[in-house]
Amino acid sequence: MGANLFDGIQVATYNIVLNTMGYVATWIPSNGSGSQSGLVLFNQPTQREDISDEEYAAVSTKLEYLAGVFPGLYEAISGGSSEPLTVAGLDFYGYKADRKFDGKTIIVHLEPKR
Repeated sequence: MGANLFDGIQVATYNIVLNTMGYVATWIPSNGSGSQSGLVLFNQPTQREDISDEEYAAVSTKLEYLAGVFPGLYEAISGGSSEPLTVAGLDFYGYKADRKFDGKTIIVHLEPKR
């Protein structure tokens, strides 16, 4: 299956956002293979937001990247491994990985190392 017109636009747009708002992340695979680094989008909610009369707590810290940036990370986490990641100088374990609807964007849920 070949790429369509929007695949190139998606990658170009994503790269613009990464270069503007991205953070360097480092993954040291638990299987002992070499360290990998790449740019990711990072969301670390710090406070509650009011939505109408209801309180909303966004409590999950996440990072997002395009497939190919961290080869094997999605598979390792999906296979049940908690993988060590450092983002913006903060240490986490990636414990859950999902693919967005496009199949190319990977979201990793993070838990702070203690």
